[in-house]
Amino acid sequence: MPAGEGKSIVIIGGGFAGVYAARYLEQRLPPGWHLTLFSQENHFIFTPLLGDVVGSSINPMHVVCPVRQMVRRTTCRTAALTSIDLAGRRVAYRTANGQPAEQAYDHLVLACGSIVNLDIIPGVAAHGWPLKTMGDALMLRNHLIGLLERAEVEPDPREKKRLLSVVVVGGGFSGVEVTGEVADLLTASCRFYRTIKAADVRVTLLEGRDRILGELPPSLSAFALRKMSRQGIDIRLNTQAASVTEEGVRLKDGGEIEARTVVCTIGTTINPLLAPLDLPRVYNRIKALPDMRVEGRDNVWAVGDCAAIPNAYDQKLAAPTAQVAVRQAKQLALNLAAVIANQPTRPFSYKPVGMLASIGNHKAVGQVFGVKVSGFIAWFLWRGVYLSKMPTLARKIQIAFDWAWQLFFPRDIVQLNLSQTERLGRAYYEAGQYIFHKGDPGQKFYVIERGRAGVYLDETAEPVAELKAGDHFGEGSLLRGALRSASVKAEEPLDVLVMGQESFTQLTRHFEALREPLERSVQGSRSAAELLRIAKDHPGMNSTRVGEVMSRPVATLPVGLTLAEALQRSQEGGKGAYPVVDEAGRMVGLMTRTDFYNAWQRLRPMETPLAEVMRRPVITVREGDPLTAALLIFIREPIKRVVVVADDDPTRPVGMVTPFDLLPILADREKASRLRVSDGAAR
Repeated sequence: MPAGEGKSIVIIGGGFAGVYAARYLEQRLPPGWHLTLFSQENHFIFTPLLGDVVGSSINPMHVVCPVRQMVRRTTCRTAALTSIDLAGRRVAYRTANGQPAEQAYDHLVLACGSIVNLDIIPGVAAHGWPLKTMGDALMLRNHLIGLLERAEVEPDPREKKRLLSVVVVGGGFSGVEVTGEVADLLTASCRFYRTIKAADVRVTLLEGRDRILGELPPSLSAFALRKMSRQGIDIRLNTQAASVTEEGVRLKDGGEIEARTVVCTIGTTINPLLAPLDLPRVYNRIKALPDMRVEGRDNVWAVGDCAAIPNAYDQKLAAPTAQVAVRQAKQLALNLAAVIANQPTRPFSYKPVGMLASIGNHKAVGQVFGVKVSGFIAWFLWRGVYLSKMPTLARKIQIAFDWAWQLFFPRDIVQLNLSQTERLGRAYYEAGQYIFHKGDPGQKFYVIERGRAGVYLDETAEPVAELKAGDHFGEGSLLRGALRSASVKAEEPLDVLVMGQESFTQLTRHFEALREPLERSVQGSRSAAELLRIAKDHPGMNSTRVGEVMSRPVATLPVGLTLAEALQRSQEGGKGAYPVVDEAGRMVGLMTRTDFYNAWQRLRPMETPLAEVMRRPVITVREGDPLTAALLIFIREPIKRVVVVADDDPTRPVGMVTPFDLLPILADREKASRLRVSDGAAR
């Protein structure tokens, strides 16, 4: 492809493969080409050191580096992509304010990695601890220190044993390294707790195969097993987890390990962004050609954990590791530059230099240039290799200082409280501010604490509905996955509770009792909007007043009655609903057949005062209101009768109205309207 003006390369992913691909491409692209890197976070994570973060042997901020400091000539977009259009050569994403946007490309590099498969073992999603992101590592570190704090004051010996028990599932590099760090952190910190001894800590490593670190020679695997066992780590080979519960791990052989912490280092699946694409796969990875172009696509490339790339060195699929991803990124940059210059590409070929794994207690095992190394020398070499690969000089110095400090001083056992003051979000709006506009994407669900809000189908017209304390809004677009169908504006200072889209989706997906009324509310709002449109076309609906169609007189119940007395009177009167009035005749509540049933269902004694079981506040309509007002109430509220009150006194009931009182009038009005229209046309 010849270089052209304004040509664009889009890279998706801010990990090893994506960031290093951008760095290498910056050095090789001809003028006129532009790089854009999409990442959900603005930092690059040196993932091989996440275990050190968990073990509190390194400052968490020292294993991350701002992407913008690593790629100087690349446009960095910290945004979540929503879709990829391969045919149209564009990617879609959301801007900071949630608006949809697109970015065109000439070449696309898929480097978005894989995600943790929390469904690999039943119960892991609910009770397990993954280790994929910085957030995972920080939360796990805090949790482990919290276990020591809880165990220190726990009087029950069995519960204390559970608190000090940690199970790690998976005996690969990640599993072994985090096991060693967890064991070191817990045992070394026990001396600061009066009621906990190092012998009370139990760390168990489960491996389904016949040895840990299966990528290393058997002799090194055996060495790691011996050394870790001497540290008190319980390593169980040929053992698989059947499920994870709040109490611990149930094994497939029928056994059980009681533990309050289960760390899962196995199981990945394809990134949800790539799942809908019509691209060939090898298991959960995109199938790529030897030069890293996706099979069947000339302008789509794949590198890193998300790609299945054959290694020309051994004719096997390249391993999804950090060191391999960096080499792939470099070769991809060479190949992409070659395609732009109309030159041939080269297959990816990489001979691994070696592999090292830390096993805790200042020991490691590995193989470097074919030479087996173990013990303290291997641990020192392991740290030296990782130190050399840190992306910036500042991070190299900081990491070196952290490791040197940890040789002479105890690990930091400060438990950071990472939670916010309030679990449920809140927002405040001044009068006149819009919470959202019609046509905006739906991202949040709102519940009003204080104040009033107006619902506008047309922002230049009057509100079609008013919302008050206790009302909710915003669920329609979230349930339907559509844009906002109306605008909502604060009519006075407004305090609202806010729930994000992901939390709302999770809650309503699994809580049918909540989803059903919300869906009814959405349907009610849509019907109300349609009713207002019909009323605008048929003026007769607003000319007829509720007082013309209501039933009168209205039967009432004195508030001083007991439940038994009220039930007897309602049976004698045969009415479906009764306003409850005080001695002055002012309405203070309402009793319907449903309220009598609810009182019986709750086993309320028959001598219960009526005031304790009646419904309040009462939804009312004035006798001078148009029929549309009453109809809107029936559409929005799950009720069958509405109390009609006097225009000059909202506490004096004067009648009752039901949908059956309104529908015949509406039918006659609509028929008369049609006759007038046809008569006018005939003239």
